[in-house]
Amino acid sequence: MGPAAARNTSDRHERLARKLSLADATFIGLGAMVGAGIFSAIAPAADVAKSWLLVSLAIAAGVAFCNALSSAQLAALFPAAGGTYVYGRERLGHFWGFLAGWGFVIGKVASCAAIALTFGLRR
Repeated sequence: MGPAAARNTSDRHERLARKLSLADATFIGLGAMVGAGIFSAIAPAADVAKSWLLVSLAIAAGVAFCNALSSAQLAALFPAAGGTYVYGRERLGHFWGFLAGWGFVIGKVASCAAIALTFGLRR
């Protein structure tokens, strides 16, 4: 690799530096989870859970907390741009990191689709 290629690689890494603050990342995650969950899942969940709705919401909150805690621990362990991809790559290898990264992206797109469907079905 020549000096120009090394310089381009270095420039690319500088452009990919983290730019999100803690508040930005928190609101992105909350927007996806709360938006998709509240607007598209509460009514069917209430229909199925009936009087157990609050218990089931508490269990879901516990699962979400565990997910957030594990993500925070991984971010502290691997402080590099790339999020889920980096965590999967560092712990499991490139292939699994690739799958983890795309799974995260697809999950966020699915959240957006659920919100769009919910608002699209309202009359």
